[in-house]
Amino acid sequence: MRVHTAPHILCGVIWRDYEAHVTSSAKEPGQARQDFELERLTLDFVTEVERRVNAEIEANREVRIRTKVNLLPEKIEVVRVCEIADLET
Repeated sequence: MRVHTAPHILCGVIWRDYEAHVTSSAKEPGQARQDFELERLTLDFVTEVERRVNAEIEANREVRIRTKVNLLPEKIEVVRVCEIADLET
């Protein structure tokens, strides 16, 4: 679940603070990746994003799980949708 929830926090921070869209992502057991539509990537930027993401983690926001199975093919039985309260909707 952490590998699922952490990218939501990252995405929420990147959108809220920089209005950058996610262009792709991948989640696997123990690791996740997200790509964003950003002009450039510097060490200072990465350090600042890390600080902001850690601040959101420390805020210990409520994580709400919901499902939207009506949007998926019938053969899919289990779906996990994650929302970080007050950070993303």
